[in-house]
Amino acid sequence: GCPHTPSILQKSKGIFNIKVIKLHGSASWLTCPNCDRLFTGLGSPESLWAQYVVPRRCEFCKAKFRLKKEVDLEGYLAGREPAILRPFFITPTYVKIFDNVHIQMAWHNALLDLSEADEVVFIGYSLPEADYHVRALLRRAVRPDAQIVVVLMKDAEPPRKTPAWLKRHYAAQRYRTFFGKNRVSLELGGVASYFTSMMSAASLPSRIRKLRKRFLQHTLRTGSLAGR
Repeated sequence: GCPHTPSILQKSKGIFNIKVIKLHGSASWLTCPNCDRLFTGLGSPESLWAQYVVPRRCEFCKAKFRLKKEVDLEGYLAGREPAILRPFFITPTYVKIFDNVHIQMAWHNALLDLSEADEVVFIGYSLPEADYHVRALLRRAVRPDAQIVVVLMKDAEPPRKTPAWLKRHYAAQRYRTFFGKNRVSLELGGVASYFTSMMSAASLPSRIRKLRKRFLQHTLRTGSLAGR
């Protein structure tokens, strides 16, 4: 475990938060193939190398089955070591498997939040046809009267003389086709332009500098693979 409270549980504990739901898992998620427990390094003082690269056992299964603390690397490479934590994420292919209990809970929470939203903002997401699971989720969850805002770059919009058969390859057109052209509000100036319009021009760079400083402090405190 770790001292960090998962974002989907913070509201129920009275903690003010911005909920983060990772529909396709995360490289920072580690799951046990034996008990399906989920571990994350958030809040841990260990280095990234020790958390995510060095093979380690599930603490619960290790105690339950009285396994040795040390991992036999030869046995691990041969697939004989039980309860070794492994990264969990869904690969970006047409063949995706969502049978893990944690990812199912994330998708259920996403469905509930989307169904209650008056406005849904997509930032830098092209709505690819391969993501038919996401498309099915949006179709089921997003209300017919919800406002759809899409933040992309200018090249997401097809040029004026683009043939009809080619337009579907542009992200802007995919959004219009999926939600209806009258529902979609396009912001084609990118992330910086979108957030600058929501706050003062001087405020955005200041906030970015603060976020960058906090990220660097966290990296120096926990260690980074790049420095090894």
